[in-house]
Amino acid sequence: MRQNFIALILAAGKGTRFKSEKIKVLHPLLGKSMLQFVVDCIFRLKPENIYIVVGYQKEEVKKETFSKKVEFVVQKEQLGTAHAVLVAREILQKQQEKNRHKMFERL
Repeated sequence: MRQNFIALILAAGKGTRFKSEKIKVLHPLLGKSMLQFVVDCIFRLKPENIYIVVGYQKEEVKKETFSKKVEFVVQKEQLGTAHAVLVAREILQKQQEKNRHKMFERL
């Protein structure tokens, strides 16, 4: 039996090592942004929800025309990958309660 799941995509960072004015996840690749490729791949797995953590240039990311429905979680300060997951914790816990998953039992 297939278990329901949610997807969390971390797209809040500045991407300073990418050395570009444009946020890394919005760079085009074969006609789509890199972020759109990730969303499309995840969508094929049939998640219950897709959440994208945004921060730096969040309005630009939100303007992206996603072919699938996604929801956004805002990371006000970019304090690393673990912090990006923590800002989504409340939403993930609500999903856990809804689906009775054991995802964040130890946090």
